Amino acid sequence: MRAKLPILILRAGSESYEQISPDALRGNPALPLGQEGGGPSILRTQILLDQARFSPGVIDGNWGKNTAKAVYWFQFAKGLNTTGEVDQGTWDALSRSAGATGAGEPLTRVQATAEDLKGPFVDPLPDDPYEQAKLECLCYSSPLELFAERGHATPELIQKLNPQVDFANLQAGTEVVLPNVPTQTANRSGAPATPAAGGQVVARILISKQGFYLQALDAQGHILYHFPSTLGSKYDPSATGTLQITSIHPEPGFHYQPKLFADVSDEKPEAQLPSGPNSPVGLVWLDLSKPHHGIHGTASPETIGYTSSHGCVRLTNWDALFLAQHVNPGTQVVFRE
Repeated sequence: MRAKLPILILRAGSESYEQISPDALRGNPALPLGQEGGGPSILRTQILLDQARFSPGVIDGNWGKNTAKAVYWFQFAKGLNTTGEVDQGTWDALSRSAGATGAGEPLTRVQATAEDLKGPFVDPLPDDPYEQAKLECLCYSSPLELFAERGHATPELIQKLNPQVDFANLQAGTEVVLPNVPTQTANRSGAPATPAAGGQVVARILISKQGFYLQALDAQGHILYHFPSTLGSKYDPSATGTLQITSIHPEPGFHYQPKLFADVSDEKPEAQLPSGPNSPVGLVWLDLSKPHHGIHGTASPETIGYTSSHGCVRLTNWDALFLAQHVNPGTQVVFRE
């Protein structure tokens, strides 16, 4: 039987988002962490969750429902008391799980390279799909967005961690502080997923349509990985029942078909959008055995778990890429009401 999420009790924090800085992430965390606020200890918790593959979604240093769910399901998976709060036992377990992936300090320092800065960058990125179809790629809008995605974080957090960096005039060789999270790239080889790719091969995927999350399970039904998700609305519902992954497509283009969207007139023409991190389907598409349904990335990681999709299962680009490397065509996908 699946455990039920508890009623979350709000607790005033002793830290604030304004206190976040590289120096503030040293020392002992302010425990226990409750269900509101922001600050260095919450940021460190989000980084540990990301390293342990119980994703908080986009890292922003603020407590939110994605972080709360990730903490709760991490506790459930590890046999801890499922409070949804971070006490010393949960913190120690998170540190052990993150350490098993080779994670070290919560932050890392990287140098911007000429390759990072050559782009192309598309700014402003048009909202209109027909204007997007005219572009060569749906690329990052700026170096700041590129480094934010590399750190699995919001641009605002990256700027806060780098107050001396002028991202609008970023030069090669400039040092940038990022959350120390795993780097994920698309698997273009077509080879089957293996544990050597970093983690365990997924036997089954469970998607909670009410909980707005995706969980990857092993053959015994234990939770391996947890990812917050954006799912369909009552007008564009997600699938029901049991499907399968049929194929995996890195860096996909997007076939815009108005007739598939409840909020778009069927009289509008179709369009073919280019690939890129700001594509409506992000950096990877996992095709499902129901036509026009898939699991994919997103151009807006901050919206994951907070908005609705047109029926597909939407993850952050980094979570979708990781999942794509740990499943194979034929992997079962179960939608739970």
